[in-house]
Amino acid sequence: MSFSFNGKNSADFGIINVNTDSGMLEENFISERELNEITTRFSEKPYFQYIKKQPISFDLNFAFESVWDSTLIRQIVNWLNVDYYKEFYFIDSNLEKRIYYAIPIDDIRIIHNALRQGYLSLNFRCNSPYCYSDFITTEIYDLSLNTSIGTDIEITNSGDVNIKPQIWIEKISDDNGDIIITNTNTNQQSIFKTMARARNILTFTGDASEGDTFSINDNTYELDWNNSITEGNILVDLFYNAVPASNELLFTGNISDGETVQIGNYIYEFDTNNVITEGHIKVDVTSGLTPEIAIPLLVGSINNNVNEIVNADGTIQEDYKVVYIYAKIPGIIGNSITISTNCINASWYNNTLINGENPEIDSVSTVLSNTINNKVGELVTTTPDLVNNKLNFVSKTYGESSNSISTNTTCVNADFNSPTLLNGATGLIADENVYIDCEKEFIESDLSEIYRYDAFNDNYLELVLDEDNLNVNTLNIKGKCKIKFKYQYKYLQNE
Repeated sequence: MSFSFNGKNSADFGIINVNTDSGMLEENFISERELNEITTRFSEKPYFQYIKKQPISFDLNFAFESVWDSTLIRQIVNWLNVDYYKEFYFIDSNLEKRIYYAIPIDDIRIIHNALRQGYLSLNFRCNSPYCYSDFITTEIYDLSLNTSIGTDIEITNSGDVNIKPQIWIEKISDDNGDIIITNTNTNQQSIFKTMARARNILTFTGDASEGDTFSINDNTYELDWNNSITEGNILVDLFYNAVPASNELLFTGNISDGETVQIGNYIYEFDTNNVITEGHIKVDVTSGLTPEIAIPLLVGSINNNVNEIVNADGTIQEDYKVVYIYAKIPGIIGNSITISTNCINASWYNNTLINGENPEIDSVSTVLSNTINNKVGELVTTTPDLVNNKLNFVSKTYGESSNSISTNTTCVNADFNSPTLLNGATGLIADENVYIDCEKEFIESDLSEIYRYDAFNDNYLELVLDEDNLNVNTLNIKGKCKIKFKYQYKYLQNE
């Protein structure tokens, strides 16, 4: 049996599908199924969640009908070496055509007798648990004279599972209401509204700063990671998204009485005789001068200073004895904290704290978006585009009135496309063509820079199996338009 893959017939290369084992053929009956369950400590009986169908995979052996040469081998390699799923089907006049979207995986093995005779052994993996029919495309139904009752269209699903078609819609005029597709078998409705939401885009060109604000009408959102915002503003809490500045004090030997460690405005003095310089903070080391004793005492003195601008921690290992300090307020502001010591056997890594970082743009965009979306009564919702450093704003209501929603920012490294939201409209317009891929939940309009997801009810049409009606789906179409459908049957088996 020959087969077609990547647009070419295996017979063109002089190879055919063969069984290399003795006895009967063995093949997968349906795709592998994985049972997903959860268990709890309260019951020995697992709780069923769902069945996960695995993509189809199959092994094939292709025998050379004659002696091969290097040219043929190279042609076959180029044919099979694909970077994405390609159409695959067996060519057999006794079978209905079943299409797989497959790609060779693992290694491709050639088994031969050293006389340029033999067969290829390879494994294919598909992109789904199903095989498919050829695409079926309906006529273009002209419903420009459609009435309020609508027009019925019948589409049969002759496969094994429900399918979601592709749909092309051309709007006829502006004033005839929504386009409603109702599958009367299930009462499912796919609706294109006659309105669209207004939009705006905030683009970040660099890092944001603590205290930057973003306004939507009267609501002002303020970025904060130092626990202080302007009264009346809405907190955008980025405290845990900023990196505190830090440094480490490495001890190489014993300390001495009177030696000091300075952090900002505070000087900590090691003391063994109860005599310290006025204004210094005492670190009592009468119990010993070794790092093992001095480090915990210094850490305790730093952390007990309620006015200190850093926190401290310590590590004591055989060859690594260190005090770590971290700025209490995260961000680049901590990099300006000065530090010093006159200890003979201790030294800082640097003369200031280092490596403090403000929140990254991704964090700012995500937290700002979540804060706006969680604000009760806010007029917009937002979605971060982290790849392009953008934040997309969409009005919650449809129509042109949403175009009056104002936007503004004090961030020098960010800007809105417009002072207000734009493109709030009455939805699909005359002569507009819309393509809907119900399987991929994808919508595309032929109008430039116009998005139609918000004009759709997010209920993508499904053609069901309905034995009571011989699997005929009756679709009632309301609204004046031209419409056509394209679909493939899905099968659980090859035959």
